[in-house]
Amino acid sequence: MREILKLLVILLTLIHLSNTALAQSEKCDTDKLLVIHENIDSLSIQMVEDFLYTFDESCKNNAEYSQWSKELLYKVIDKRTDLFFKALLSENITNDSCILKSFSSPLLDYNFQKFYDKIKVTKTNSSVRNSYLNALVELAKDEGLEIVR
Repeated sequence: MREILKLLVILLTLIHLSNTALAQSEKCDTDKLLVIHENIDSLSIQMVEDFLYTFDESCKNNAEYSQWSKELLYKVIDKRTDLFFKALLSENITNDSCILKSFSSPLLDYNFQKFYDKIKVTKTNSSVRNSYLNALVELAKDEGLEIVR
């Protein structure tokens, strides 16, 4: 019985280490970005969670990932606002501040009012929703624009 217990502990430890290594390797993963790009009109919750999981502070030095991920972030929010917030609030997503930071520094000009209006009507956690709405207000202000609330 003790041998079986020892084997079980070893097996569980190996599985945990394997999952940890896999999770760390998925940060800044452009393959996940490609999945979002190719499936933008038919996204699943799992696809969006996998995409959001790739965001990490370490990615700021990866120019290709950083630019493309920010563009796709806005596309996902534009096309599937409710799904984005559902995925963002998933227990698997622990990097929400990094995602908000990326959202708060877009590389392209966007219609901030349009995004504000879409996010405002989303039925999600009000605290999270307000963080994104406030980020849009600040972005618009930085551009000399005003968002109608």
